[in-house]
This record gives sequence, C-alpha cells and structure tokens, in this order.
Amino acid sequence: MNLGKPDLSGFMISVSRSMRSFVLTLLSFSSPYFLVSHSVSYFNVGMIILAGSAASTIYVYVLPVLRIRIIRRVLLSWFLFSFATVTAAVTLTVAGFIFAVVAGGISLSGKDMSPNQPVEQYVIGSLFTSSREKNLHFSFYNFLSYAGNTAGALFVVLYPGVTFRLIFDVCAFLAVASVFPYMLVKFPEHSTHRRGIPKLDREARSSRNRLAALFAADAFGGGFVSTSMLALWFLAVFSVPIRQSGLIFAFVNILSGISIIASGRLSMKIGTIRTMVWTHLISNIFLILMPLFHILVLSELFLFARQATSQMDVSPRDTFVNTVFSPEVRPRTNSQFLAVRNVSTIPSPALGGAIIQAVPDLLPFSAGIIKSAYDVTLYVLFRENKI
Repeated sequence: MNLGKPDLSGFMISVSRSMRSFVLTLLSFSSPYFLVSHSVSYFNVGMIILAGSAASTIYVYVLPVLRIRIIRRVLLSWFLFSFATVTAAVTLTVAGFIFAVVAGGISLSGKDMSPNQPVEQYVIGSLFTSSREKNLHFSFYNFLSYAGNTAGALFVVLYPGVTFRLIFDVCAFLAVASVFPYMLVKFPEHSTHRRGIPKLDREARSSRNRLAALFAADAFGGGFVSTSMLALWFLAVFSVPIRQSGLIFAFVNILSGISIIASGRLSMKIGTIRTMVWTHLISNIFLILMPLFHILVLSELFLFARQATSQMDVSPRDTFVNTVFSPEVRPRTNSQFLAVRNVSTIPSPALGGAIIQAVPDLLPFSAGIIKSAYDVTLYVLFRENKI
C-alpha cells in the first residue's frame, strides 16, 4: 500500500489507536473468561458488557459538546480510559471490573468505540482533500488498529501461563502509554467555545438521518457478534479455553487487517458504496452458516471466511462520511454516528447473553440476517452516490 509522503500527525494518531486497540481486544475476549471464572452467569456477563456499551455511549455523546479544545477533549478521554484500566488491574475483582468498565466507558465489543475515534477521523480527514488520499490513509489507520487487535489476541497465545493479573496489568500499562503519540500530533484549533456548532442544511440532515438509521441497524446486529459475545459463544457451545480463543481472534484480526488493505484498492475501482455493500453482504452469509453444523472447526472456518470480507466496508465508510459532509460539520457528524452505533449496541449483549443461555445457535444467525438487511437498504438508498 503506497501512501506517498507519510504525515506525522496521521501516523502518530494511528499508533495511539493501535495501542488502544490492543487493550480493547485483550479485554473483550478475556473478560467473559474472567467473569465466568467468578461464577457470573452468561446472561449477567451480557449485562456487564451492556453496561460498558452504555457508559461508552454517554461519553461519546457528552464529550463532543463540551466547550473545550479538541486536544483537551482527547486528553480527558485518555485519562478516563487509563484510570479505568488501572482500577481493574489494582482491584482484580468483579466489582472493580464493573466499576472500571462503567467509569472508563470501556466498550467490550472488541472494536474501538471510544470518544477519541471521531476526533482522530476528523484530524485525518482534514489532512487531505482527495477521496483517494483519504481512503488510503484511513486504510492505514484501520490497518494499524487491526494490527493492535491481533497483537492483543496473540498475547495470551504466546505467553505461557498467562494470568488475569498479567492481562490487566498489561492493559493498564498500554492505556497509560497511549498518550505519548498524541504529543506529536498537531490538532486543529477547532473549538465549540470559539465558533459554536455549525448547522446542517436540509440535504445534509437527510443524509445524516438515513445513515444514522442504517448504522444503528448494523450496530445492533453487530452487537450480537462482538468479540466478547463470540468468545462467550465459543465458550458456551464448544468449551473453548482462553488460549485457543486468543488464537481464533488473532486469525480473525489478521484477516481483518488484510481485508482493510484490499478494501482501499477495491473501493477505487468500484466505488465506496459498492465496496461497503457487496463485501459486507458476502460476510454475513458466512455468519449465518457458523452455527449450522455444530463442529468447532467448521464454525471457525466460517468465522474466518466471514472476517476476510466483513471489514472491507470500514475504510470506505470512513471515507464516505468524511467526504459527503462539509469539513465544518464532520466532528459533529462523526460523533453522532459513533454515538448512534454505541446506543444501538447497548441492548445486544443482554439479548445475546439470554440467547446463548437458551438457544445458542440463534446468535450468529440473527446477526447475519439483521446485517444483511442493512446492506441491501444501504445500496438501495445510496447506490447513485459516486464517491
């Protein structure tokens, strides 16, 4: 992937996000094992994951409207995240873990749903003018995120005798250290205190509302098959141990990283919307097939096949929402879309935990159907867009 002359701010943002992704992935698939080892039921595990999603949503919604400069908003989000992981490491109890998840707004979905993400996307989007440059740099941004995800999953595989104490200590260390790359980032001077919040015109509001509704449906279905919920599903259905789970999600994230790179070139050939829809739809067919045969190897293979295409929509989606809206409103729309996605995932873990406890096969099947409906509707509404 040729990005041309690298931009230091964009590179450092990607490095910080990769560190955050390591922590979030490691916590997301190890937390079900930690909680179940303390006799927490599958349903209550889902409720704890729900609590993290709810807290994350509140932060994503509240922080962008604070009348402070972007850099201070980023540092506030970093402090909450670091405080939470340090608290979990120090206490090493279920109560301490729940407090940390809520206080830090930690989403256990395995994806980065932090308040910093829309700010980072805004900064990268402001560095370049052409869709091609944006798409390539967003591909790199997301690629490093999946590299962090892969490293987080491989940690429990490559480190013999890994303990929950070590896992939480490593997460706390990296969360604190993730602030250092930001010191080399030149953040825009945008501040709601200085300029107010710009308004959207009628056409932009219509696009925002339709995209928000679609992203909500996609996120609701995706909440059933987040990293933590899939780890819980493999544990409940196949009694997969934590090290094998780490290996599964390492392969998942390697495939995701490869698909991120491929998506940049594909979207330049067929367009962002077609890339978003067709690759995502194929992945959802494999998701529906996951529970059909009750054979661990086949379920893993279908998951890997799904992951090889499921993330090809991420970079084109970032490019699309950071091009279709004007630069003045992008911080706002990015935050709104992230908040919508977070809100929509809130009920999924509790429902997913109940499904796993009652009819486990229904979990990936339901997610695949819902997400396929999102793909078809997105294509119908935005197929004429030429970005």
